Amino acid sequence: MIFCFSGTGNSLHVAKRISEATSEEIIMMSSTEMEKHITYELKPQENLGFVFPIYWWGMPKLVEAFVSNLTLKSTHKPYIYGVCTFGLMPNNGLYDLKHLLQSKDLNLDATYEVRMVDNYIVGYELKDYETQSAINLEAEKSIDQIVASIISKGKKSTSDLFKPVKPLVHHFYKTANHRKGFHVTESCNGCQKCALSCPCNAIQIVDNKPVWTKDCSFCLKCIHDCPQMALHHGNTDGRKRYHYGINAK
Repeated sequence: MIFCFSGTGNSLHVAKRISEATSEEIIMMSSTEMEKHITYELKPQENLGFVFPIYWWGMPKLVEAFVSNLTLKSTHKPYIYGVCTFGLMPNNGLYDLKHLLQSKDLNLDATYEVRMVDNYIVGYELKDYETQSAINLEAEKSIDQIVASIISKGKKSTSDLFKPVKPLVHHFYKTANHRKGFHVTESCNGCQKCALSCPCNAIQIVDNKPVWTKDCSFCLKCIHDCPQMALHHGNTDGRKRYHYGINAK
């Protein structure tokens, strides 16, 4: 069983690669899935994986909430692994997952990190498409190694680098009002794709336009996936968009 959270497709691609090799189901972490209050039952000898991007040196808020509320049933002690994707620096972003699982008497056996295209266009422009392709091509080599390690139930652990600073950076992410900077241009045609695909159910359509009515994990999926490039946050107007496997616009 693989729990995955993905905004622009990087982490989903990694989860799919693992799923193809292990024949294990991918379950997307979302507000809708969390509200089902399901007890997830592992099959005999089934692994348990978590795949998600790093946001400000830690877990996306929805992932943290999902794992905190996760209820599992298993007849065996599963091999548990975490895989994070990142653009600049992971800075021990899987540290919190380890401790959340420990609170549930679950041991995180292995952690892995994969550098992929940094798509945080709120802060800066995307790399050109050739550079993006080179980064993701190199990522495939890392994913190959991760898949092989998971199949063999490897015990690899990532570094604790910058652990003392990480909580301060991630606290700022968790307490910031990310809704505040979102805005929509006149090119929005009311297609509602942003609201329908938002993993946090944070968007409602009011007068045929998106309105951010709930706190979000700031995955920027709505901005990157908008067919009209009508959604923005801060100074993202004019910056390229990204989704794994699709040319930057």
